[in-house]
Amino acid sequence: MAIATALLVVAGAAALARIAGLLLPDQPALIAGIAVTVVLPGWALGRASGLGDRLDALALLGATPALGLAAWLPPLAVALALRLPFGAVLAMLALMTVAMLAMRPLRPGPVRRVDAISLALLAAFTAFAAGRWQEPLRGDEIFHLARARKLLAVPHLSLDAVSELSGGRPHAGYVVPLLHAVEAGALRICGIDVTAGFPDLVPAAAVLLVLAAFAAGRAVAGTAAGVATVTLTVWAAMIGLHPTLGKVSWPGPFTFLVLFPVGILAVSEVLRRPEDRRLQGLLAASVLVVAVVHVSYALPLLAILAGAVAFARRGLVGLLAAAAAAAAVFAFVWLEALHGAPSPKIAAGPWRHATSDAFVIVHGHPLALNARTITQHQTGFLIAIAALVPMLLWRAPRYAYPAGLVAGGLALVAVPGFVPLLNATVGIGQSHRFGEAIPWQPLVATLAALTVVNFSRRWILPIAIAAVLVAAIGPARVKSFWDVAPAVPTTPLALAAIVIAGWYALRRLRALPLPPVQAAVLPTLLVAMVMVMAPDPSSSRQIGRELVHGHPNFAATTVPTPIVRWLAEHGGTMPTVLMDELRAYRLGAYSDAYVVAVPEVRTRAEPASDPEQRRRDVSTFLSPDTSQAQRDAILRRYGVDVVIAPDNPALLRQLRADPLLQERLDADNLVIFSVRE
Repeated sequence: MAIATALLVVAGAAALARIAGLLLPDQPALIAGIAVTVVLPGWALGRASGLGDRLDALALLGATPALGLAAWLPPLAVALALRLPFGAVLAMLALMTVAMLAMRPLRPGPVRRVDAISLALLAAFTAFAAGRWQEPLRGDEIFHLARARKLLAVPHLSLDAVSELSGGRPHAGYVVPLLHAVEAGALRICGIDVTAGFPDLVPAAAVLLVLAAFAAGRAVAGTAAGVATVTLTVWAAMIGLHPTLGKVSWPGPFTFLVLFPVGILAVSEVLRRPEDRRLQGLLAASVLVVAVVHVSYALPLLAILAGAVAFARRGLVGLLAAAAAAAAVFAFVWLEALHGAPSPKIAAGPWRHATSDAFVIVHGHPLALNARTITQHQTGFLIAIAALVPMLLWRAPRYAYPAGLVAGGLALVAVPGFVPLLNATVGIGQSHRFGEAIPWQPLVATLAALTVVNFSRRWILPIAIAAVLVAAIGPARVKSFWDVAPAVPTTPLALAAIVIAGWYALRRLRALPLPPVQAAVLPTLLVAMVMVMAPDPSSSRQIGRELVHGHPNFAATTVPTPIVRWLAEHGGTMPTVLMDELRAYRLGAYSDAYVVAVPEVRTRAEPASDPEQRRRDVSTFLSPDTSQAQRDAILRRYGVDVVIAPDNPALLRQLRADPLLQERLDADNLVIFSVRE
C-alpha cells in the first residue's frame, strides 16, 4: 500500500509538471518542474533519513534544495560511470523517490499560520521580482545551457561527453554537472525546449532561495528574523551594477543564495544537538553538494561553518564530516580534470592580476580582499560589520552566534595570508568573489528583531514608514551613501574576531543559536528594510523603477538562425564544428554540436583539453596564409564535420578548392562547408 501511494505521488507530480509545461508560460511551469526534480526527492530523502523527526516541516522544506541535489548524486554518478542515457538518470531518481516515500510518507506536519503566510508571500514576490531581473541569454549562461543541452542530447553520458569541445575533458569547476542535470531534468519533465526554457528557470530557483533563506534565518533567531533574512537577501541581489537575482539559477549565484543558507540551517541545528548524526549528515550533505555544484565555493562555506563552531565550541564532528566530504570532491576533481594536465597560460589582462581595486596590496603583494570588494556596496553589510565586535562582546555570548557566522567568512577574505593562498589554488577569478558569501543578512535580521523587542512599537512604525518614503520618493539629488562613504576597515575587524574567538575558548563561553526572538514580523521587516534603504536612497528608487519596468538588459549577439537551422537539418547527430571562437561558444546555446575551440575566458579550468592549442589551430585554419595540407591535418585531428568560415574572399577561395570540403550554405556573412568522409 505504501509503495502504491508513493508511486501515485511521484507519477502524479510528474504528470502535473508536464501539464503545466503544456498549458502555462515557461516560468510558472518550471516552478512545477523544479518542485518535482528538487523539492519532492529532497523531501523524500529528508523523511527517509529521519531528518523529519529532528526538523519541523518548514525547516525540512528549507533543506530540500541541498537534499534534492544530494538525491541526484547516486543516479547521476551511476549513469556517468556506466555511460547510460539521461533518461536512465530520471528513471533511477523516480525509483529512489518512490522507495524513500514508501519508507516514510510525505506527512508535512503542523505549520504555524504566520510561518506559512510569510513563506507564501515571500515566494510569490521573489519569483515575480526574479522574473523582472531575469538576464537574456548571454555570458556565463551560454556555458551552463550548453552543458544542459549536452546532457539531454548525448546517447551515453560520461564526464567528457558534456564538454563543449570535441574530445574535451571535464571542466574543473563542474566535473560532475549536478545542477545542470537537475535543471535539464526539469526542462525534460515539463517538455520545454532547452534553449527557450533555460533562462526561465530563474523564478523557480528564486523560490528555492526563499525556502532556504527563510529556514536559515528562522533557525538563527526565529520567524521574524527569517522573514527579514529573505527580504534582505533578495534586496541585496536586486541592487548593484551586477545584480544576481536574475542569475539565481546559475551555479555561482545558486550556490551563494540557495545552498549556503542550507549550510547555515544545518550548522544551527547541529549546534543545538551536536550528537545527532542525522543533523551531522545534513551538514556534510550541504557542503558536499556545494563542492559538487562548484568546487571552489566549498571553501567559504567551510570558513563560515568553522566560525560558527569556533564560537559555539561544539559541533566539531559535524564540521569534520563536512570537511571530509569536500576533501573527497577536491581529490576527485584533481584526478579527473587537473592531474597531469599542463598549467594553463592565461592571457594578460588587468583584472587577472591583484590590483588595489580588489585587494589590499603591500609592496606589490596581495594580502587580503579590500573592504570595498568585500562589502559589495551593501549598506546592510556595513551594518553587520559595524555590529560584529559589539555583538560578540555585548552580554556575551547571548547575541554572538549570528556574528560568529559572519566572522568565519570575513576571516577567510580579510585576514592577511589566506587570499594569496586562494589566488594560487582556486584562482583570482574565484577568490575575489568569496566576500559575497559572507552571511550578513541573518545578523542584520537579528538586530532588527532585537530592536523591535527592546523599543516601543509606537515609535518604530512611524519612523520606519517615514524613512521608507524618504528613501523611495526622496529627491533625485539625494546622493547614495556610497558616493561619500569611506572604506571600512575589514581586516582589523576580522583579526579582532579571531582574538575574541580565542577569548571565548579561554573563558569557556559558548555562542549558541538564540532561542527564537519573539518579535512581530511586520515591524521587524520594516526595521530591517529601513536599515538598508534609508542610507542608500538611489538604490531604493532603482528597485522601484525596475520592479515596474524590468531590469535593463541588452540583447546578446546570437548565432544566425539559418546556420542553426541548417545544422539541425543537415549537420548530423552532434557534429563537430570548426568556426571562430566567439561564435563557437554561442553555438552551444542553440545546437547540440561540439566545437573545436572557445574563447580563453571560458576554458581556464579545462587545462586537460589543451584549449590554447585548440585556439591556435582554429586561427591557423581560418588564416588565408595556411596551406591546404595544414588545414586537412587540423580537420582530421579534431574529427571536424562542419566548417563555418567568415566571408573572406581569399579564405573562401582556398576552402572551395579543398577537395575535403563541400560548400553547403551562404548566410549572414558566413559560409558553411561540410567535410567529406
